[in-house]
Amino acid sequence: MSRRRKRELSEEIRERIIFEHSQCKGYKTISKELSLSVSTVANIIKKFKVHGTIVSIPGRGRKKKIDPRMKRKIV
Repeated sequence: MSRRRKRELSEEIRERIIFEHSQCKGYKTISKELSLSVSTVANIIKKFKVHGTIVSIPGRGRKKKIDPRMKRKIV
């Protein structure tokens, strides 16, 4: 079974989630208002608490196989 990845949420929706949370609304209430899953709302709020921003943070990605010094030698 393959796992499909959905598009990321817009910054407007993320801002709205954080705003609603700051107004002391619960995860379920926010998720029903915005038609999102509770886990999505929880993850966005958790990321905001940890990083202090709603901008999507890039992943770590694949490690480099060669360092910059070796790259200069090749080119």
